[in-house]
Amino acid sequence: MQSLFSWNSFKVASGDYPDWVGRGRTPPTHLDFAKYINKCVEITGARVVIEEVVRLSKSGKKWKIRTKEKNWDPNLLEFDATVITGHGPQASRFQKILNRRVFDGRDVWMRTDELLKIASQDSSGAIVLIGAGGTSAAIAGWLVRKGVTNPIIIIGNQASLFARVDNWFENRVFTDKQLWASLSDDARRKFTERLTRGAVWANVLTYISNAKNITYRAGQVESITEKDESEVNVNYITSRDGEKHPAPAIAAVDATGFDDMWFTKILPNSLSVSLNDRALIQEKIDSSLAIHKPGFGPIHLPMLSQIQSPAFVSLMALGEMSTEILSPYFAD
Repeated sequence: MQSLFSWNSFKVASGDYPDWVGRGRTPPTHLDFAKYINKCVEITGARVVIEEVVRLSKSGKKWKIRTKEKNWDPNLLEFDATVITGHGPQASRFQKILNRRVFDGRDVWMRTDELLKIASQDSSGAIVLIGAGGTSAAIAGWLVRKGVTNPIIIIGNQASLFARVDNWFENRVFTDKQLWASLSDDARRKFTERLTRGAVWANVLTYISNAKNITYRAGQVESITEKDESEVNVNYITSRDGEKHPAPAIAAVDATGFDDMWFTKILPNSLSVSLNDRALIQEKIDSSLAIHKPGFGPIHLPMLSQIQSPAFVSLMALGEMSTEILSPYFAD
């Protein structure tokens, strides 16, 4: 495992191990990490199918997979289990209009040219980002790096953007299984929400804090409505007065999070109905991050496994997560 699949071996093979060490062993960028994962997959010879899964169905006690392009692919039948990752499409937490000036936390990255064009057409118009987590911070940082000087307003339902600081006390909870086992389910949920969803990495927060065109407003967004041809209104209320306040914007981005229950739409109907309770799924997931239903193969759901571990919800510990999922299949 060390010689073939470790990060160190990847850096040695790519020829830049000395440079990486010399720069202080900095965390990899997403691009570098993707190259590392691709290299590991290449070494294993695993078959990779790039298609959209639209349906899962049972085949005895096994699974078969239907893709958008090939219907029931004969090469995608008879799986012992499925592992579903990813947080799905943007969650619908408030009403919003269909308008080219309205983006979400997913499509904004596919419409970046369009967002930059809107910003350049009116440099005094505000860009409103909705949400107080990592997605809003990432978008704000990207806009600043692209030289956007428009006012950028972040609206979140908490008092401030909270920092995720890299420290021993927090990191220990991710690795100390005995400590995690001593916590109540409620304490585990709160820790996960605070550390993996409701916080921004300190280095990112420091970067956007230095941008003079970014401000933060505490409020709960209720809707995005039409204002005129050049602006929309992001309507939010504050917890103190309960009054609605409109925030005019030339562009608005819904970065409030994603629908991690999206997978129920591709399951057999009978199974989908029995798996519609998010909290119950979290309680029933076992140590291999799986849900077991009579007559069906296991369904591994790491994105709903915050009671088992805080490290798997956002795929932050891929090695350990893979070990937990695969161990039952190698028990003999």
